[in-house]
Amino acid sequence: MMPPIPDIGARAALAAALPDNPLEGLTNEHMHLREVCAHLDALAASSRAQPVLALAARAFIRGVLPAHARDEDEDLFPLLRRCAPDDRDLHGTLDRLSRDHREIATTRPGVIAILERIITDNAAPTPAEAARLTAFADLERRHLLVENAVILPLARGYLKARDLKRLRQRMQARRSADPGE
Repeated sequence: MMPPIPDIGARAALAAALPDNPLEGLTNEHMHLREVCAHLDALAASSRAQPVLALAARAFIRGVLPAHARDEDEDLFPLLRRCAPDDRDLHGTLDRLSRDHREIATTRPGVIAILERIITDNAAPTPAEAARLTAFADLERRHLLVENAVILPLARGYLKARDLKRLRQRMQARRSADPGE
């Protein structure tokens, strides 16, 4: 199990820890997101308060996930489209993943609110809240399957050193930015 990312400074900590190859950074974030999904599942299945799991999940979902989606939508996906301009299957997959990002962004505030209630009230989620946590985790896992099995392997094949350098710079800038920006 990966240690939880502290809520304060989560993005700055990730910027400092970003590997030289930004695709490895995305892979690491995917691994951590899988752990967050397991936290959400554990919270949803539990009848007792687990504020530590809620804190860890909230830190990642609030502090890291928005920048991660931007890394993909604003940088990685356009790079892949440029490298394979005639690959309609790839473009369709990228469109689907971007739709997922929009759905995740829409549901994220509600998930954060549930996690904050669990933390503040030191309580288990209600059945309705548990269902929302599970649905969010399921969406993220389905999304990660496609990114890990299709997108990242293609990116490793298509992207050149200059593409990776630029991608890393933009990822690092996003993680170093003031969260209020």
